[in-house]
Amino acid sequence: MQKIKKLKEPFFPMKYSIIQQQKGTFLAVICSCIFSLLVMGEKHHFLAWENTDNHRLSHRDDREKVVYRFPLPLPDFQVSELIPSWNLQSVSDGFLDVVIHASFLSGKSRMFNMGRWAKGGQSLDQMGPRTSINDQKNDYGVVYTDTLVFKQTPTNCEVELRLYPGNEDKGGTLDFFGVCLSPPPALDKLLRPSPIPETRLIDVPILCQRDYIGGGVWCSPTSVTMIMHYWSKKLARSDLRYSVSETANLVYDPGWPGTGNWAFNVAFAGGHLNMRAHVNRLNAIDELRALIDAGVPVAASVSYDLLKGKAVKGNNDGHLVVVVGFDQSGDPMINDPAACPEVQRSYPLEHFIKAWQSSRQTVYIIYPTKISLPGQLEIHWQ
Repeated sequence: MQKIKKLKEPFFPMKYSIIQQQKGTFLAVICSCIFSLLVMGEKHHFLAWENTDNHRLSHRDDREKVVYRFPLPLPDFQVSELIPSWNLQSVSDGFLDVVIHASFLSGKSRMFNMGRWAKGGQSLDQMGPRTSINDQKNDYGVVYTDTLVFKQTPTNCEVELRLYPGNEDKGGTLDFFGVCLSPPPALDKLLRPSPIPETRLIDVPILCQRDYIGGGVWCSPTSVTMIMHYWSKKLARSDLRYSVSETANLVYDPGWPGTGNWAFNVAFAGGHLNMRAHVNRLNAIDELRALIDAGVPVAASVSYDLLKGKAVKGNNDGHLVVVVGFDQSGDPMINDPAACPEVQRSYPLEHFIKAWQSSRQTVYIIYPTKISLPGQLEIHWQ
């Protein structure tokens, strides 16, 4: 299972002062506001960089490092959450620090460290260079493992990437950096599926997380491993084939601790030559269908209780599954790593949407760089 991040109640961006209103008028105003939010909700916004060389600075501290720093263009809406992704080609013992600098209306600025990434195996429960950073909480924001939640709306943001080549590396190559920006949860758009298209099923290998010692909480690395096995076979690349245990060791985050750090999972997958991976939040079920139509399987973060049709989600019921297609009824076909031995199954669309919305439609998108993603995703390249 993926541990649920405990977020505070989202802030609401508008204040209403209703004076001497009759009861019926008051209810009408409230209903009108709610309807407007559901219909006029903001979209999640994804920014991406393929080349950061123009933002490279030269620094030399107690050990050599390379620093990249560049502005992060903010969308028109009030940003409440930020999730970074990065793909680093690193030979051995180098590592990368990912830092967000945010300024606010008060004139204050705050720095948030989104984690230290390092390639290589890191045994479970072993402290090492790869880790998320705990105890980052102030009046302006808080970091929950892989997600920065703002308590106040930032007016300006910058990204700082600190690359430490290590003792054996001649240097790492930063192939990709991305940021998913989300509006306040109250402004999420509803997922409205269009008429059912032709069915398609991607032949993603089936793996069960429960086949491994400790695998009961390995839904994320198992889902990533299934997708990597798919591309390994399709591209005839043995370097993309890992066991679930190997993937778990390569994404393990002792700062959490666990293997469900979203950013670390895509950093592992996208750290392979000519591969790209990022964390995104989709705005419609049709965007998910477009990825499936393009032959790209998608790992989706869901509430497992809601996926199975329960009325309410339980504590710590976060789960990762791989969406591999849709059946003739329009229901998603899913490789569910915890549903052993029948890993591949369909779930009712309404259950899936409700379960997926619990993570605000968070997905891992893992694919070869030679594939163009569907235009519906609206990736804003910088």
